[in-house]
Amino acid sequence: MRIPSLWGQHALDVTTIVKARMNNAGKASALIQQEWHRRSVFTISGEVDSNLLTRAP
Repeated sequence: MRIPSLWGQHALDVTTIVKARMNNAGKASALIQQEWHRRSVFTISGEVDSNLLTRAP
């Protein structure tokens, strides 16, 4: 089953990229990617499910 999603990508500068995506199932994810050297990339990413935030533990 395919879930439609909305996504975007933006280059902050030549070496930094920010990407984000959200689907209609309530999941949102984002990442920031920084290129340090020619073959060295540092990436931080995360994802959250908004359906799980409304439930009691």
